[in-house]
Amino acid sequence: MHIIHGMLMYLFDDNGLHIVRWYLIMVMLDTLLGTVRSAMKSHLRSRTYLKGIYIKLLSITGIIVANGLDDMLVNYMKINVGFDVSDMFAVALVGYEALSILENMHQMGIFTGKLQDILDKFFDDSKPEK
Repeated sequence: MHIIHGMLMYLFDDNGLHIVRWYLIMVMLDTLLGTVRSAMKSHLRSRTYLKGIYIKLLSITGIIVANGLDDMLVNYMKINVGFDVSDMFAVALVGYEALSILENMHQMGIFTGKLQDILDKFFDDSKPEK
């Protein structure tokens, strides 16, 4: 575990490390909720599960690539963008995972009342009629 922490400290500053930790926590929670939801609806398929894991691993790789881009822009090309590209990418991924967790909880029927009605409209899969 110390090796992974050391690698993350090398790749990210303190602020970015906190964002990446939250992202990893949300990925684990989303994976757990998605597995439970699929098992509840009897749609547990290894192909779909592996595709989701693959996308999450690509997202983590994308954060590392964005951090390399930050390093290249600031340290080698002397271009100051004004914000960390990797931090903004990680924040966007945290938002995506939060929506995914919310969608899994909605499909499991955890929410009730007006919140359920609002989420029904938000996560409606049907196409609008013309």
